[in-house]
Amino acid sequence: MDNKLPSVEQEKLLERRGQHRTISAICIASIGVLLPVIFWHSNLPKAALVIWGLAQFPICLTLIVSLRRQLEGLEKKARQWNMITLVTWSIGFASLPWFNPHAIGIPLEQAMLICAMLAVTGALAASANLYPRQHRLRSTMLVVIAFSYTGACLLNAQWAPATVVLLWAIFLLTTTEVNVHSAMELRRLRSESEYGATHDSLTGLLNRHGFINCIETVLQSPRKQSLAIIDLDDFKLINDTLGHRFGDQVLSKTGERLRQSLPQGSIIARIGGDEYAAILPFHPHTQLCEILEITLAAISRPVEYKHRKKDIRASIGIALHYTGISASDWLAEADIAMYRSKRDLKSSLWLYDNATRQETIQRVELEERFRKAMDDDEIIFWCQPIVRTSDTQPLAVELLARWPQADGSFISPAEFIPIAQQTSLIIDLGRKALQCAADLLNKWSVHPQFSTLTVNVNISPMHLGAGLFEDIRAVYPAMDSRLGIEFVETELISTTGKARDCLEKLASSALLLIIDDFGVGYSSLSYLWSLPLDKLKIDRSFIEGIENDPLRQQLIASIIDMTSALDITCVAEGIETEEARDILHKRGVHELQGFGISRPQRPEAIEETLSSLFRHSIETTAISRSGNETPRLKQIAPA
Repeated sequence: MDNKLPSVEQEKLLERRGQHRTISAICIASIGVLLPVIFWHSNLPKAALVIWGLAQFPICLTLIVSLRRQLEGLEKKARQWNMITLVTWSIGFASLPWFNPHAIGIPLEQAMLICAMLAVTGALAASANLYPRQHRLRSTMLVVIAFSYTGACLLNAQWAPATVVLLWAIFLLTTTEVNVHSAMELRRLRSESEYGATHDSLTGLLNRHGFINCIETVLQSPRKQSLAIIDLDDFKLINDTLGHRFGDQVLSKTGERLRQSLPQGSIIARIGGDEYAAILPFHPHTQLCEILEITLAAISRPVEYKHRKKDIRASIGIALHYTGISASDWLAEADIAMYRSKRDLKSSLWLYDNATRQETIQRVELEERFRKAMDDDEIIFWCQPIVRTSDTQPLAVELLARWPQADGSFISPAEFIPIAQQTSLIIDLGRKALQCAADLLNKWSVHPQFSTLTVNVNISPMHLGAGLFEDIRAVYPAMDSRLGIEFVETELISTTGKARDCLEKLASSALLLIIDDFGVGYSSLSYLWSLPLDKLKIDRSFIEGIENDPLRQQLIASIIDMTSALDITCVAEGIETEEARDILHKRGVHELQGFGISRPQRPEAIEETLSSLFRHSIETTAISRSGNETPRLKQIAPA
């Protein structure tokens, strides 16, 4: 829903236009008087002029009704003013002695025609600011007709002082009507403009600007209140899969449900695309959580639009009001709590407290350290082999980011990768990974065994539009056939627009496209045949405990059957034991990766591990041909 309220410049233009139309109406009326003068000097009988004027009355009445319909869009006060003006004029003329045909002044037939003229002119004046283009010619003709037959009577009048006073009153009332209506219309538009500046056009709630103004007011009050930020989970996926009209329906319904479920006196706003905020009256902590749990339940009801239904989920962050907090800090605390809720468990609540504050401080410090580490090239990449299930022949290595510390320890990727993803640092990290992959491929291109290996790099959809692949391929044009790019399933599904086009363009080359962590977070499998995928990596959560779980084994078999039908290679992550390897081999998994094969190692050390794996593969193949028992594969790289 578009907001089409006028700007201040448009309002000034409208005001000038109203003034110009007032002057134009007066000019047209003056010109219209010339027509009856011509009739008068043509020696037509007075009766003929009156009959001609009365004959035009039905036409004028029709035009009056049409013009009145134009006024239906005006606010109630403007319509009332217009009606009161027309009625007052008619009553005023009916009560004056000028209706007496024997009195000095305007005769009866002239007074009747003037009343008709005033009704028409009043309607024209009241709609002076709203003339549609298609009504301009009709309105001009109406003014000319009205003044032509009225002017004929005026020329026959006895010009007593009362006549002059009456005509001057007519002129003033008409001009006043135009100006008053112009001022009222301008005031209405300004009011709508102010409303549009502080309210959301889709939901009718406050927008971010209006909400911040309310926060400033609330913070000046001694009363304690709570701030909640509500964010819809996976709303982008709803827009992309069900369309923007369905998305608008979700946003509108969410606003309506917030109004219904939050306590009376709450201030509710839509402060972003799928983000809402509410200031709630003070409640004890337990009661506040109960209220917002009810709100979550209300939001989570399915939304139906054109026979399509979708369950909605939301995450809520809560921040309490305390003395000395600013509006921006209060919003930031609620926002941090909301993202913590979304990170830990979607469709839940999180209250910003001291623990959250300390965690936020630590995260900011970690982000600063990580940024410095990136600048100082402290982030390195280790390699973990991926082998063929049947004989453990190395087929690829995956590059894994590592952040070593001065004491020899490492900061877990689970800590710094989310920081990189939430900042522009993910682009720099991806560039470093691709550069490392290119260096390895270039080095191994002349190796008798390693020249066939593929190097896999974990990539975010953000990299697709950053030109990273073009930069690397310009330096190493032959790397395409030996480079695999891995996308996390949740990120790959949300890839749309320019990133999706870039993804398909990359797939048209020899690059391998791989889904990482398959099976986590989504139940829809439609993307498997809508995206140009080469490999699918089953998440380690499906592999853990597979040795003693027949249901897991059956699930793995179903995934393998599906990928085989789609001609997608299946890779299993998290292989820890020889027994798990044997089970996956029997079920038809094509490739394996995990600590049971080899732990990640530095690039300078991985070559020895790869050589050992190649030797084991040769031994396995030879023994298999001789019919003897296949030798057991021990973990190559120590912990």
